[in-house]
Amino acid sequence: MGTKHPNRWPAAGADDDALGLAWVIVGGQPRHVSEFAHIEPRHRPAALCPACGARVTLKLGDVRRHHAAHASEQRCPATHPETALHLGCKLAFAAALRAAAGSNALLSIVRRCAGATDFSPMTCHETVISDFARGWNRVTVEQGLDDRTRPDIVLHAGETAIAAIEIVVSNAVSPDKERALERLGLPWIELAASAGRTVPEGWTITEPVEVLRASGAPWRCVIHAARLLAARVVDVYHDDGARERFIYRVTRLGDENGDALRLQRGGIEIAVVAPASAEHVREAFAADVKKLERTPGSFADSPMHWATGDAAENVVEGALFDRVGRDPTPLATTHPRRWYFASATRRWFLPADMRDVRWDRAPLDIFAAHPAWRNANARVAERPAPEGGWRTPIFAGRPHGAMFGYGWPTRVAGDGLVVVDVSGKGVKAQTEPHRAIVVVEHAQAAGVVQALSRSLEREGVDATWVSHPQDWSPEMAPLAWAAGGRDQRGQGVVLVDDLGVFRGEAFAKAVARNDRRLSGAAIRRAMAGRVERLAGRQQ
Repeated sequence: MGTKHPNRWPAAGADDDALGLAWVIVGGQPRHVSEFAHIEPRHRPAALCPACGARVTLKLGDVRRHHAAHASEQRCPATHPETALHLGCKLAFAAALRAAAGSNALLSIVRRCAGATDFSPMTCHETVISDFARGWNRVTVEQGLDDRTRPDIVLHAGETAIAAIEIVVSNAVSPDKERALERLGLPWIELAASAGRTVPEGWTITEPVEVLRASGAPWRCVIHAARLLAARVVDVYHDDGARERFIYRVTRLGDENGDALRLQRGGIEIAVVAPASAEHVREAFAADVKKLERTPGSFADSPMHWATGDAAENVVEGALFDRVGRDPTPLATTHPRRWYFASATRRWFLPADMRDVRWDRAPLDIFAAHPAWRNANARVAERPAPEGGWRTPIFAGRPHGAMFGYGWPTRVAGDGLVVVDVSGKGVKAQTEPHRAIVVVEHAQAAGVVQALSRSLEREGVDATWVSHPQDWSPEMAPLAWAAGGRDQRGQGVVLVDDLGVFRGEAFAKAVARNDRRLSGAAIRRAMAGRVERLAGRQQ
């Protein structure tokens, strides 16, 4: 985990636990105390405690570990060993992430197998390395995301928060904080605090970092993997106008015949039923939903049966994006919210055209937007909004390469051109020939699209091009092109006419699985009318 330099980190002494404050504020920025060891004491800059803001004295001798000390009469939480360790790890890790920021930044994590069951004494030593966050350009520490949620570290891409990191000394992320991060749609990880991570050289971005926990379901190796049996979406509407979306799933544990069933809500375990009993799982589900109806005016809505097979997988992967509490427009999703809040009367109402809407879907139609949304959308003439005035749910922002997920090999093919190789890892690809998604992140100069298209053809790549309609050019007319962007919540979406709106990751997985509706020829046919209209506007 990096090299510890003797002149910066002397050997530990017996009382080093009390010498934990290794980071200070100098010139408004967090700095490690060892950075000033080469400066004579009388010339060292003024340093402040990052916890309480008081002036501190730098202790940078050769016997004890470098640290900063408060005046004897001062009382500060950072003088406690656990608080100082937490603070030091947080600032050091944030500094390393800040130094690596940029479009190519990548944070990989190591997760350990959770074993046969969460309550089993068995320990499995299998691990998996996966990409956690990519392309951040800003790192904040202790920034509030809303009135109640303040992660230790947040990574941002532009103005959008893309990931949260919690440093754990003794207290893990609370269930309330988990739910808050889930509502914000923000992936998160927990890292164990350690003395080795409080120094600038303690960890580098090139190393995958081992996590204690990560958002979503615990990872299990092939031997211990729980098998998904069913999944279900539940919306809970509260009397203050807020809506919460929860994803329930049932997995089978044990041997091939199954000796237990686990019910989970998101990453929270609700019940383990052994021996397996579907009736007892349904009872546990009903009881948990009742708890979520936290006030007398709250109620739940779930117009579906338990989804199974591919439909269950799509519920777990796709419906996780729809977690916005207040949202003035219908969701372009397989599970559209049905109830709407009347501000004047402070009551929820069910529109006539949503009363018969159900969320049960045919297995071959699991990636498409709900028919109710498509029918309503067909009555609206869509056209790209002018620069600076995008207000439609689909085209609020331009698309970017990261919106298709972090599990795909990706390369930058030019300024604002990203090629996402969906024939690589991420799903069991069945693609022949080679499939890729080319993301046009902003308008291109004449000839650039055509040159890249020819290059991909020579490589034998069957490419699907995605751009904001505002950035469409006549060079894209003969290509398999789909309209893409980011909605008002920053989630990446792709629109294919007569088929529906896809979340970015769901679209990439569908293309990788060679979904016949998303072949190059099928996309050209579906988008022909839109391409013709766009071409007409540019004449």
